[in-house]
Amino acid sequence: MALEKAVVPISFAGGIDTKTDDKQVIPGKLLLLENAKFQTAKELRKVPGDAPLSKKILASSNLISNGVSIAPFQKELVLNSGSEIYSYSPADEAWSDKGPVFTISMETNPVIRNNFAQVNQDSATHPSGLQVFAWEDSSGGARYSVIDSTNNLQIQSNVLISSIAQTPKCAVAGNFLIIFYYEASPNRLRYLSIPIANPTLVPSPGDIASNVDPTNPVFDASMINEKIYVAYNVIGGGISYFSLNAFLSKSVVHTQDSENASVALNVFGDTNNIWFCYYNGTAVKCFITDPTLITLVQPPTVLETLANVRNITGSILTTGIIFYEVSAPITYNTFIRSNTFTVGGVVGTPKTVIRSVGIGSKAFTYNTNIFFMATYEGPLQPGYFLINQNGVVAAKLAPQTGGGLTAKSTLPQVNLISESNYQFSYLQQDFIATTNGGNFFLTGVMQTAFNFNPTGLISVDLGNGLQTTGGFLSSYDGVSSVELGYHVFPEQITVTPSFANGGLSAGSYQWSSVYAWTDNFGQIHRSAPSVPTSVKFPISQPVTFTATFIPGDLFLHLTSSAALQVGQTVLDSTTPGNFSPGTTITSISTVGTSVVATISTPTLGASAAAPGDSLTAAIAPLSFKSVFNTGQTQITVDNATGLFIGQTITDTTTSANLLAPTTITAIDGNVITLSNPTQGPSASSPGDTLQTLDVYSAELSIPTLRITAKQSPIRANAWIEVYRTQANQSLFFLVSSITDPIYNNTAVDTVPFTDVESDIFIQSNLQLYTTGGVLENISPPAPKLIWQYRGRLILVPSEAQNSWWYSKEVVPGIPIEFTDSFVNNMDQRDGPITAGAQMDSEIVFFKGPTSVFYVTGEGPDSTGNNNDFTLPQIVPTGAGCVSPFSVVSTPGGLFYKSLKGIYLLDRSLQAKYIGAEVEAFNSANITSGQLIQNDNEIRYTLDTGMMLMYDYQFSQWTTIPQVEAVSSCTFENQFCYVQADGTVLQEDPNIWTHNGNFRRIKLVTSWLSLNSLQGFQRV
Repeated sequence: MALEKAVVPISFAGGIDTKTDDKQVIPGKLLLLENAKFQTAKELRKVPGDAPLSKKILASSNLISNGVSIAPFQKELVLNSGSEIYSYSPADEAWSDKGPVFTISMETNPVIRNNFAQVNQDSATHPSGLQVFAWEDSSGGARYSVIDSTNNLQIQSNVLISSIAQTPKCAVAGNFLIIFYYEASPNRLRYLSIPIANPTLVPSPGDIASNVDPTNPVFDASMINEKIYVAYNVIGGGISYFSLNAFLSKSVVHTQDSENASVALNVFGDTNNIWFCYYNGTAVKCFITDPTLITLVQPPTVLETLANVRNITGSILTTGIIFYEVSAPITYNTFIRSNTFTVGGVVGTPKTVIRSVGIGSKAFTYNTNIFFMATYEGPLQPGYFLINQNGVVAAKLAPQTGGGLTAKSTLPQVNLISESNYQFSYLQQDFIATTNGGNFFLTGVMQTAFNFNPTGLISVDLGNGLQTTGGFLSSYDGVSSVELGYHVFPEQITVTPSFANGGLSAGSYQWSSVYAWTDNFGQIHRSAPSVPTSVKFPISQPVTFTATFIPGDLFLHLTSSAALQVGQTVLDSTTPGNFSPGTTITSISTVGTSVVATISTPTLGASAAAPGDSLTAAIAPLSFKSVFNTGQTQITVDNATGLFIGQTITDTTTSANLLAPTTITAIDGNVITLSNPTQGPSASSPGDTLQTLDVYSAELSIPTLRITAKQSPIRANAWIEVYRTQANQSLFFLVSSITDPIYNNTAVDTVPFTDVESDIFIQSNLQLYTTGGVLENISPPAPKLIWQYRGRLILVPSEAQNSWWYSKEVVPGIPIEFTDSFVNNMDQRDGPITAGAQMDSEIVFFKGPTSVFYVTGEGPDSTGNNNDFTLPQIVPTGAGCVSPFSVVSTPGGLFYKSLKGIYLLDRSLQAKYIGAEVEAFNSANITSGQLIQNDNEIRYTLDTGMMLMYDYQFSQWTTIPQVEAVSSCTFENQFCYVQADGTVLQEDPNIWTHNGNFRRIKLVTSWLSLNSLQGFQRV
């Protein structure tokens, strides 16, 4: 019998299915589908192609060579290369360089925090992952812990090294963790060697030097080229140095006999040379040897002669750069200087790197930068900053809780963990109690790991800025990237009362300052105000004293200066004609054993013999005369010297002639303008006697903002606003000029300002923004995660990943503002917050591998009132989120990746497993996720180069290979992504190639069933 032809229907309507066994995949599903998308329920069409954007940089011969993240900002496409921000110019087909940026992520963990204080900490990390930490402890001596860095397991905790041990230094040698330390009896350097194979073993100490200077027991130990180099200050003078190899074999000890490191010492180097830099009390010096220490490449050389150097460190960037901390009486006026020293012996020019911070770690080199931790010590906001050799801030750590300046001139080292990962130990304060009017803190040891090449960044376009995660919350406004808010707010103003003529009257006043800066959109960013400084101006009482002088004398020789003040008017009770009217004290000083007061005009006669004439001094108002008629607002005075706008005046001849209060609003020669018209005529010439009421002024010294990117030459400098209360009042009014502001200057510690404004003059001025209970603006910690919720920015700190900050509500014309009062904590179970997003009226928090929580409410107003945020409620899903880059908001809810695969949290807060059919890709990491709403698609790029595409209209998956994306976004309604080499590709619906290469549709059907065909039946 002849065979009959038959049609075998093959359906392509089902998308791919990688979960089911190949032979069990139902007809209609596909085993493979690449480069195709669903046009209709039963029609596949080739996906559009993409084309690379130019890698050219405007005004540069260089090309973009690295990519970390890409994001849209208003009408710009913004690329972060890891070191620079770029914005694409379609007209030029090139990228505009928008300035430097650092991309850093960090993780922190505790080492030791208890009811004792820990200081002078150090650490080292072995390639196996074991870490050793050592510190001085207030319980006595020094102690150590051994930790497994893979899970932060404490293998050995708080073990005593020695009850008299000081200044522990950690290192790694071969298969040992090493702790060096100093003991004062008998002036020796010792060490412990902890075997990696048995880290619970408490080893016996060994000696490595017995001639340490007991007066200045300064030493350092550094790991260089798989050796440990040790240098120390020698008793009787000299600096000795040697090395230890992986077997703890000690080299020959060498000594620079004529040198001493009485204050600070640091050893650093590379494969070719070893640098020894130190400070001897008068000069920063350095010498260089070869790695064997035998050859002296450069003898001890002075880099700079200066006083008060406290810490020193260095690293190599084409040449050696040495950094040294210069202390100051006020801790936040400490600053850091640097100089270069080449192996050829060339000394560079010293310069100031950054002011207001000290050195908090040893320096290290990564790519084209030298980094080290800087530490800020202020009474309210101690913290750490990772900065480079130019003083640019790359990250901040422990804001408001940092350990401050080092207790001794010794620095913890920064340990290389992997190619771009570094580990560092630091101190963190724990508030204990308030005693005697002050706060008491204990410092514990923490550790952090910095990653200079993190997997992606998160950016949010909000508040006229592109806000981006990293070492701190950065904000790009179309010109450059700066810190959002301020790393530090102003410290307290110093106010010196002046009794020269001014607009302030007797009473109590308060002053406060605010940093301010205008972004590219005209929005003013203001810091938290400084703690108010209060000064009381007394009601002036005449002071009686005696003095001798000769005719024409400008100096009064006094028996005592008690109660005398600059600005007081002097009268002679013995011989009134000896002084011109209005003579005032201009200065008071001590010359030898004599007290001398300088006066404003020469004496007209001589005093009596010692003890001299009887004089009186008091703050006196200015008096002047004027002839005027009723209803005048401008009058002519006989003498306008000392008068200024804002002063209050009265008529002592006929008080009813001037309303109270009447102030001077303008001065033109001897013509003054009054705030109120005269109420009656004056007496005939020479007229009525008028008198000022306000006589005091205040000299202010205001701390500047020295840790900021808001400075020239890239941006306009920030400025400082000064606010003051009226006498005996509490509202703060602006007293500094709007048209001639006090510009910030990062090169100085303080700027001066003289406040002469009267209470009447300032009462219509701008009030401090915290008036009415508005919470002060405090910059948030470094962010791990950010997302938008109802006009607020939500932030999860890298240092506290079970808490979340939320900004004040963003309103037009006002930038994003955070405050440390807007912080909530999450349930500790199931680990830290791993991702988050807004869905309708809920803030959704993903925690660890299995938990999902949500919070509802609109949040508080700017005063903190009306806070309707609910407590976190758990969603019973059993599937948390493992990647923040996988969270995609869609019309159906939130898509995200869990350990089990890709889920959908729908708008009824029910979790549905969506990714069963692409389970074969679960082992890959998602680098980005995007909603392509016009095509009803969700796209996930993977670190394997594959892109998963889900059509949520037809509920089908497809794949697109060769998408090597590290980050992606939608720009101008088209999908864009950036590769690790900086290549940016943008989808183009008019082309069908991928980066110039032909893109083919590939598909593999499920197994076909032919048993209905004649001749194909089972026999």
